[in-house]
Amino acid sequence: DDPYNYKFVNGIFPVLGWALDLDNVYRVRVKIDGFVQIDAVRNVDYAEYGLPSPDVAAVYANYPQRGFARWRFYLDTTKISNSEHDLDVEVIDSRGNTRVAGTRRFLVNNNTLVR
Repeated sequence: DDPYNYKFVNGIFPVLGWALDLDNVYRVRVKIDGFVQIDAVRNVDYAEYGLPSPDVAAVYANYPQRGFARWRFYLDTTKISNSEHDLDVEVIDSRGNTRVAGTRRFLVNNNTLVR
């Protein structure tokens, strides 16, 4: 959900989305340019999963976890360069299968001076 493609972000940015899997979502990880990130608030390498999602449940009635499919991840953009980056959302199901659930291209602009 956020960031959308080519959005400018800075500081500690809350990356938001939702994920479903017929085998139940076990973990959601955020990768920047292919590297797994650490949540800046929780200090773990996966997103907080299980937030309420009544809008998702209304559309995907046959999926487990549909009512709590949203996730949130706090990305520290000060640890990556002021430039374009690829964000991949990786979902791991309860069987250990991994898939990329979404990709976005975004821009970091922390207004740092270069001399």
